[in-house]
Formats: sequence, structure tokens, C-alpha cells
Amino acid sequence: MPVTEDFRNYFVLQCIGNTVSVLIGDFTGTEKLISLAKDTNGDGKADEVYEYFPEIKKLTTPFKPTSAFYKNIDVLKKEILYGDIFTVNYSYKMYSLPLLKAKLKTGRDVYRFKHGYSVKMYDPDAPTTIAGEFFFGKNEGKYDLIFTTYYYKLYRTKISPPLSYSVYCKDTTDKYIADIVEELLKMVE
Repeated sequence: MPVTEDFRNYFVLQCIGNTVSVLIGDFTGTEKLISLAKDTNGDGKADEVYEYFPEIKKLTTPFKPTSAFYKNIDVLKKEILYGDIFTVNYSYKMYSLPLLKAKLKTGRDVYRFKHGYSVKMYDPDAPTTIAGEFFFGKNEGKYDLIFTTYYYKLYRTKISPPLSYSVYCKDTTDKYIADIVEELLKMVE
């Protein structure tokens, strides 16, 4: 996983099948830390934890994540989905659920794709360039929800996060993600 050059933090939610994982790149503290917490049984608590300290090249497996950003998996899941964690911390600005819902309400740049919908975020200064995109869908009782930020602008400067995905949920059975996807599907159908 990348260590950011400007010490910005990153946060990623991943749900594959029934496993929910949260990745935290914590670079604002005294020790740079990349932390991965996995919930394999759906109780919102970390069942597996891996932490990597890139400066000393050390991998540990503590009982729970030592990052100050970690509360529990369910809280982080919501903060990543709604974008709260990106606005209150020194991190990259990532597209989140309120923006997706606002985009769906306008009905613009929403495209049917395979078993769901793709929503494009175009650069206002270069209208044919995609700055980010969302995907959500349901297939055989499993849910997909993906938030991608290729870049965003700070004044005239393009800033590309080292990890473009902030949410990557594929074929998940997680109830919270399922409820969100069902709500989004109702907005477009």
C-alpha cells in the first residue's frame, strides 16, 4: 500500500462476500501506519487486524487497530460511505454517498450498466473528462457499491489520491450495504 508524500491519510471500505474490511493509511501521527481490520462474521468488530509500519518495515497483528482513527468497523463504514472522515481529517477529498444521491436526484450522467448503474462525475473545466464515478447494483441477491475518485481540483490544481477507491463492495451480503444499494435502486427505477 502506498505511503503518501504529503502525509495525507486515506481510508478504504471493502466488502467482498460477507467479509467487511477497513484500510486506514494513518500518516499524520508520529509513526506512519497502514492498518487493515477485517470483520469476517458481521458483528462490526475486528476479527483480523494487520498493521504495517513502513518506516521500519514491520508487520504486526495486534488485537485491535492502534490507529487513532479506528473506533469500530461499523462506525468507520458509515464515516467512509458518507464522507465524514474525509472532511474532518487531513486526507484526500473522496466522492461519497451524499454526492451520489444528489447526482441521482438530478438524473444526469446516470447510465445503466450490466446489473446496475454507473454514475459519472465529469470535470467542469474539461466536460469530457471523468474525474470520478460511482457504481451500484444487485445481482443474484448480492450487492455492488463502488466509489472511485480519479482526481479532484483544489483551485486549478488536480489532486489524484494514491488509492482511487474509497468504497469497493463486490458481491457483498452485508446488510448495511444492501440497504443503501436498495435505496439507490429505488431512486433510479
